[in-house]
Amino acid sequence: MMDLSRDERRQLRRWALTLSVLLWLGEIIYLELRLQFVGSADDAEFSWALLQVMRLVWASSAIAIGALVYLVIERCLERPFWQIALMLFAMVIAVGTIHSLANRWAFDLAFAEVTKGPEVYMTVAYWLHLQLAWAALILALLYSVRVRREQLGRAQAQAKAQRAEIQALRYQVNPHFLFNTLNSVSTLVLDERGEEAESMLRRLSDFLRGGLSADPLEDIPLEEEVAQQLVYLDIERSRFGERIHVETDIDPVLAGERVPSFILQPLVENAVKYAVARSTGPVTVRIEAKDMGNRFRLAVTDDGDIGIKPSAGTGTGLRNVRERLQARYGDDFDFDAGPLSAGGYRVELTLPRQAMPT
Repeated sequence: MMDLSRDERRQLRRWALTLSVLLWLGEIIYLELRLQFVGSADDAEFSWALLQVMRLVWASSAIAIGALVYLVIERCLERPFWQIALMLFAMVIAVGTIHSLANRWAFDLAFAEVTKGPEVYMTVAYWLHLQLAWAALILALLYSVRVRREQLGRAQAQAKAQRAEIQALRYQVNPHFLFNTLNSVSTLVLDERGEEAESMLRRLSDFLRGGLSADPLEDIPLEEEVAQQLVYLDIERSRFGERIHVETDIDPVLAGERVPSFILQPLVENAVKYAVARSTGPVTVRIEAKDMGNRFRLAVTDDGDIGIKPSAGTGTGLRNVRERLQARYGDDFDFDAGPLSAGGYRVELTLPRQAMPT
């Protein structure tokens, strides 16, 4: 089925008319060249001017008939393609035969001839094959439009599915983060650290307004993504105090690189949850971004040595990040996560460079 817009239908009509004009004018030129180079003695007795007029009338009437046939077919574009083809060829054979006989009669009348028997059939067959050639061109045009629209429809459906998947994955992160943060606020309140709890709530409000309120399907500059994670770590510092040390090593040339919003948040949250929260001593959480030419590497590392860390692909946060990257980049990314030999945990993301537009 083809649900075409008004502009698409108008463009198809122009293409159909163009094909008709080119086909029939090409045939007139061919007949004239044939007359000039291989014409018979009888041909020399024809009035050249009258012959050209008859040919133009013949071609013009064929173009007009083709336009009417096309308008009929255009009303049936929602039908299966085989039905369209059957209708088009049936109409062309019927109308084309009548047109060929009428033009044969007109030529005979104009040049005082009488065409009989096999000559009539040969003439009708010759002119009818042009009508059928036009029908084949129209079918090819309609088929190409149908295939292109089906491809576009599949691409749009795939894009919508991908957007829905990214959105669902993003919304999966937000409640998790909110739960942990509000739980931290609750702990501060129970510990009678009201000012710290109030400060955390203010920073949480700023964080939500600046980060979670953004479109989850839009990429953001890397510097903005890192800044959001630093705000998150600052919120958690209200709970853990000096047990969190934060380091960043961001290559300045990568500041404007596009990354999925909140792509680092589950990794930073994991570092806090599994390293900081389960350690008695200070833990350093480090965020890195290194230029690698046409790609760049993001990494979140902690040096905690207490607690059990989720292995790659099994933890919710790591799985969420990998699935979002899969939906965003296809196979054009690398994901590596695992414990460090000296203690701690490291997650690396290698992504294609896509700078934000200036």
